Amino acid sequence: MVESWQVIEIDRPRDDVAAADSCVGFGPTLADVHAAVKDFDALREQTLRVARELDASALPVARSDVAEARALLTWMEERHFVFLGYRYYRPRRGAKSDTLVRDRESGSAFCALASSAIASATPRC
Repeated sequence: MVESWQVIEIDRPRDDVAAADSCVGFGPTLADVHAAVKDFDALREQTLRVARELDASALPVARSDVAEARALLTWMEERHFVFLGYRYYRPRRGAKSDTLVRDRESGSAFCALASSAIASATPRC
């Protein structure tokens, strides 16, 4: 098992108002950590699935590029990278340029939490 610890030292709150302010400040951060941890195993499995599918897919790129992408994904999944979330994007062809459009139905809990926090901009405790 691999664990990560953070130690945060703060002064004891002076009163109930200061304690409530601390809760407002730390609440969203702790919710983000919970969402990231909740998704972590699923994100690692998805990374391996994509790496395996690269070999079976007919892609319009050189096989050496596919091998490099597979090696990167495998390396990332071997605990060299911390996955915090994912979203799917769909290509949209344009007359002059192409763009990627976010699929609003996809994404991990962390991404949903981050989107909701940005949209509301309201502190949670």
